[in-house]
Amino acid sequence: MNLNENPFVEQRYYRYPDASYTEIRNLLREKYDLKSADVLLGNGSTEIISSIFLWAHLQKKKIVYPWPSYILYHELKQLYDADVTPIPMDIESWDVDTIISAVPENSLLILCNPNNPTGTFLKKGTAVEIISKLPTSTTILIDEAYIEYVDDDEINGMVNEVEKYTNLIVVRTFSKYYGLAGLRIGYALLSKEFYQCVRPFLQLWNVSLPAVEAAIDCLSSSPRYLHGKQIMIKSREHLRKTLCKNGFHVLPSETNFLCFTHPKIRYYVDYWEYKGLIVNKLTFYQNSQLHGYIRMSIEDDDVMESLYQTIYEIRGSYEKVSNIVNTV
Repeated sequence: MNLNENPFVEQRYYRYPDASYTEIRNLLREKYDLKSADVLLGNGSTEIISSIFLWAHLQKKKIVYPWPSYILYHELKQLYDADVTPIPMDIESWDVDTIISAVPENSLLILCNPNNPTGTFLKKGTAVEIISKLPTSTTILIDEAYIEYVDDDEINGMVNEVEKYTNLIVVRTFSKYYGLAGLRIGYALLSKEFYQCVRPFLQLWNVSLPAVEAAIDCLSSSPRYLHGKQIMIKSREHLRKTLCKNGFHVLPSETNFLCFTHPKIRYYVDYWEYKGLIVNKLTFYQNSQLHGYIRMSIEDDDVMESLYQTIYEIRGSYEKVSNIVNTV
C-alpha cells in the first residue's frame, strides 16, 4: 500500500515491476551458471552501456575503443565531453597488439564483439589474451549484442570469464537474436562490486513488466530462436555469394547483417531507395576505412527477393538506373 497504484481498473499492468527484477536476474544467473557475478538489467543494452560510460567518465577514466565501431560510443563521447581515444582498427580483422598498446592505466576499454557495423568477430581466446595483458586498473566492457549469431563453439562469448576477471563487464541484449527490439531490454553480467557502482546510474523500474515477461519467455527452451538463426545464416550466405558474384567487396560477418561496397555503390543505393529498400549508408563513417561502404540487414524472404531483383536490374544498366532515379 505504498506505491499509489490503481487497482480499480481492468488493467493487467497496474502494478509496478519488482524493482530488483529478481526472477529474470536469477534465470540469467542460472543460464550462465554464475556463482558470484551479478546481473544488471537495462532499457536495452544501450542504457547499460551509456551508464557505464558515464560512470567511467565521472571516475576520470580514459575511454578507448577500436574504431570504426558502434556509433553509440562516439555519441556518448560528445554527450559527456569525455576523454576518449578511438583506436584505428582494420575493418576486416582485429589488431590485438594495437589494442593492447593503446590502453593506458585507469581506463575503460570497450570492445563491440561481433563488431557493428563491420560484422567481424574476435574469438574468445584472443579476447582473453587482450584482457590478461591489460593493466588491472582497466575496466573492460565487451558489447556482445550479436553474440548469439556466432558459431556454436564460440556462442558463450566471454560470460564464463566474468567471475575470473572482476574488471570485466559483458553486455548483451534481447533485441537481436530474440527479436525484442521494440520492447527494449538488455543486461550486463558483472561483479557485485560493479553492480553496486553502476546501478545508481539507472532509473528505478527502468525496464517495463511486459519487456521482462517477454524476456523470460525467451529464456525458455523454444526452438524458434535457433530456427530463426539458421534461416538468417542461410539467407546471409546466399546474399554474400550473390554480392560477390556481382562485383561487391563483402566484409566477413558473424551477425545478421553484411557490410560491403562496390565501385558503383552509389547507383545501387540510389536505386534501392527508389525501390523502397532502405540501407544504412554509414554516413558517419565516411572519414574512416568504411568510406563507401554500406550495411545491410538480413530481412524476410519477400524483402530479399525484391533486393535480388534490383541487383539483376542494375547489373550492366547503371546509366539507365541513374536516369530513372534522377527523374523521381
